[in-house]
Amino acid sequence: MTTLGSRQLADTPRASVVVIILNLNRPDDTIRCVESVMRSDYPIRRVIALDNGSSGDDAARISAKFESSIDVYRSETNLGVAAGWNLAISHSNGLYSPDFAFLLNNDTVVDPSVIGELIDFIRKNDRAGVAGPAIVDFLPPHEHQRRVFKDIVEPTIDHYLSGCALLIRLEVFKAIGMFDENYFVYGEETDLLERMKSSRWLPYYVPTRGKVYHKWAETASMMSGFEAFHRARSGLIFRVKHRRGLWGVASLASYFLHWELTGYLSDLRSHDRKNRILSRTRGIVDGLRISREVRENSRLDVPMPSKNSK
Repeated sequence: MTTLGSRQLADTPRASVVVIILNLNRPDDTIRCVESVMRSDYPIRRVIALDNGSSGDDAARISAKFESSIDVYRSETNLGVAAGWNLAISHSNGLYSPDFAFLLNNDTVVDPSVIGELIDFIRKNDRAGVAGPAIVDFLPPHEHQRRVFKDIVEPTIDHYLSGCALLIRLEVFKAIGMFDENYFVYGEETDLLERMKSSRWLPYYVPTRGKVYHKWAETASMMSGFEAFHRARSGLIFRVKHRRGLWGVASLASYFLHWELTGYLSDLRSHDRKNRILSRTRGIVDGLRISREVRENSRLDVPMPSKNSK
């Protein structure tokens, strides 16, 4: 397992990119994901894998597989997605001073051309701050996970890109802050893209020739009630934080009448309905509590750490 150290690659006129992958109890998926990234056509400054509080020896297994080829860190506890991204980005900025961070779910496999295609696009567009690639189902026939993207052939502005694969200019974090750690999971990327509306930066969906192959909610599916709790919680935090006035009232009404009512009906049909209903209800209660705190004194936006941060 590597520790924080000095830069290992010589300076290059090409834009430098680090790839950051979070792992939680799925080392085989993470190893497969890293292997696909290391086949990239575009030179990667460094691959960073953060084990986010796994219960087993995941970090040791990943480190043994790749030895010194990548950086592997381990958190003793599960920090959540937003805080995990922030920690890994801070380390990468201090060590490698990259131009871009490519954030990637560990339950993905990436075609070799994807990173280069995204960097080529974003460098040719001065206002492009975030770029998301074509993401398809892991299994054949590899349908687009957002069906609306199926027929899109030109890059388009989109504030609802999937967080499972995002290329982000480090300058974006300097302009608007890091991921909001009020979100443990779900919604952290949507919050970041929403905050970009107040900056000069724009997020783009790029219909890349290469694809990112993504499994559906592999980590969440292992935890009964986990998804119900956190989707309810994050949904409320987002709406209270970003929707104000009459728009906010309408957004909350729509949220409860559509998303949560539909969720409860789905829970009733579940074999684990008692736990899911209780988890969803607790998520709503906690979301309302956190939302009130966000209104009064937003805990983030975390500033971008300096390049000398450790």
